[in-house]
Amino acid sequence: MQILVYDGTFESFLTCVYKVIYQKLHDAQITSDSQIQTSFDAEVHFIKRNAVESSKIISIIKNSQDFVDIKYAHSSCNKNKNLIIFNYIKLILEYGKNSKFLLNNKNVIAFFDICKKVQYECHILKGFLRFSETATNIYYAKIEPDNDIVQFLIPHFINRYRYQKFVIHDIRRNIVGIYDTKKSLVFKNNTKLFIAFSENEENIQKLFKTYYNTINIRIRKNKKQMLNFMPKRYHKHLVEV
Repeated sequence: MQILVYDGTFESFLTCVYKVIYQKLHDAQITSDSQIQTSFDAEVHFIKRNAVESSKIISIIKNSQDFVDIKYAHSSCNKNKNLIIFNYIKLILEYGKNSKFLLNNKNVIAFFDICKKVQYECHILKGFLRFSETATNIYYAKIEPDNDIVQFLIPHFINRYRYQKFVIHDIRRNIVGIYDTKKSLVFKNNTKLFIAFSENEENIQKLFKTYYNTINIRIRKNKKQMLNFMPKRYHKHLVEV
């Protein structure tokens, strides 16, 4: 068995897909460097991203929605995501744009299952992510999502806060997304961030809690329904909880 190990980035994953398809490595397994598990008979290849080869695969999945869905799926925390996405890309090769309509196909079902879970988590955090004001007037938000979704949150909050500098920090993966009112950048940060909050931040949080408690109708409080809308694992970084 041949194992193709990539660095976790989307482009290097597509490079691996290219090599499996066009170099006909039928017994190959694609894995990231954080997931690698080898056997004694395995032949390991460390694959670097190749713009030409990854572009070839992008041209195959150039249908815009397929491309977006595959990016969502690649951000999944599912340990089998590499195989699931690869199998779906093979279906695109065979059926083209009609691959997504093969609703009884187990590979299609598996693909859209992980894709929708990532999209759902993005939807949740777009509505409930909480920023805090720092001493340098930069908004800072920390999250611990199941999936690697900072890259999808940044464009949404740029549209909402176009003239405000902000940082979204995935403290589970050490992924940081920054926006300086002109451009944005998402990167892995291996150094500890030291955040100094503004003098007004505590008062702002108190005001928000007061507002939340004021509009809340106690006799209609339905904790079960609240948990359906906002799972408990996200409560840790909510001001009002």
